[in-house]
Amino acid sequence: MSTNESTANDSYVKLSPPQYMYVYVTLCNVIMFVVGVLGNGMVIHVIVRMHALRSRVNYFLASLAVADLLVLMVCQPSAMLAFYTRDRWVLGYFMCRTIPFLEHWTLHASVLTLLVIGFERFFTICTPLAEKSTICSSNAFILIVPVWIIASLLALPFIFITHLEEFPYYDDSKVKICHTKVAGLLSRMFIVSTIGLMFLIPLLLLIFLYSSVIFTLRRLSITHDSSMTSSCKVETPPSTSHRRHRIHPTTAKSGRHRRQVSRMMVAIVALFFISLMPLKILSLFLVFTSGKTLQDLGFESYHNLLNVARLMTYVNSAGNPIIYAWMSPRFRRAFHLSTPKCRCLKDVPTKRGSFVFRHKTPKNETPLM
Repeated sequence: MSTNESTANDSYVKLSPPQYMYVYVTLCNVIMFVVGVLGNGMVIHVIVRMHALRSRVNYFLASLAVADLLVLMVCQPSAMLAFYTRDRWVLGYFMCRTIPFLEHWTLHASVLTLLVIGFERFFTICTPLAEKSTICSSNAFILIVPVWIIASLLALPFIFITHLEEFPYYDDSKVKICHTKVAGLLSRMFIVSTIGLMFLIPLLLLIFLYSSVIFTLRRLSITHDSSMTSSCKVETPPSTSHRRHRIHPTTAKSGRHRRQVSRMMVAIVALFFISLMPLKILSLFLVFTSGKTLQDLGFESYHNLLNVARLMTYVNSAGNPIIYAWMSPRFRRAFHLSTPKCRCLKDVPTKRGSFVFRHKTPKNETPLM
C-alpha cells in the first residue's frame, strides 16, 4: 500500500462517526420509530373506528398523525441510511428529489393544521357568536384537503433546488451526494422566507390564539364559579335548591372539556415548535456559514448537531400520541379499548355513552376529543 493510500484511509477512518454516535443515533431512532408508528397508527385507528371520537378537532389530529407517519416511515429511514453510508446517497435520483419535498410537505401540512385548529378553538371559545363562520361550521375534510394542497405547493420548490451530484469523498474517491443548493441569492431567500412564513409567523399566531383562549376560559371559569357561589347563598325551598344545583351540568361539562382540549393543544403546539427549532436554526446556520467555519467546527461536532436536530424532529412525530394518552382521559380509554385484550368487549352491550367500536354518540352528549 502506498503512502498516499495509507494517508487517505487514515483520514477516512478519522472522519467516520465514532462508536458512541452509532449507538445513540441507532437506539433513539429505533425507539422513536416504533413508538411513533404504533402510536400514530393507533390514533388513526380509534378515530376511524369509534364514532364517539369522530369530531372536527379529532379529524385534524388524524391529519397530523398521517403527516407524522409519513415522516417516520419515509424521511427517517432515508436519513438513517445516509448516516450509515456516511452521507453517500444510494436511493437514486428520484428519491433524492422526492424525500426533501415530502419532508417539507408534511411539516408544512402539520403547521397549517395546527393553525386551523388554533383558529377553530379561538372562534369557538373566544367569539361564540362566530361559531357559524366557515372555519367552525365547515366539514373537517373541506379544510384538511386544501391544507395538504397548499402545503404541497409551498414545498414544491425543494424538488428543483435539490440535486444529486458527485463530490470528492473522505478517501478522495468520487461519490454521489444528495444536497440542497443554497449558494445563490434566490435559494437563500427562499429558505429564509420559508422558515419565516411556515415557522416564525405561525408560532406567533398560535401564541396569540391560545393565549386568548386560555384567558377567555379562565374568565368564564371565574364568572361561573362566582355565579354558582352567589346562587347558593340565596335561601330557597329544598326542591327549588335541588333544581338550582342542576341548572348547568352540560355547561360545566362543556367548560371542562374545552379547557382539557385547549391544554392538550397547547402541549402539542409547544412540542412541535420546540422539536423543530434546532433543525431550523441549523438550516439558517448552514445557509449563511462558510466552508471554513464548518471545518473549524469539526466533523464530529457538526454531525452531532445534525443528528440531534434530526432526532428532535422525530421526537415531535412520536410524541403526539403520548400527549393524547397523557392529557386526554377519553383518548386514553379509547387506546385501552383498541388493544387486542379489549376487543372482546366490542360486542358486549354497554351503557349509554361508553367507548365501543361502531358506537354512535347520543345527540345530547359532547363528542369525545
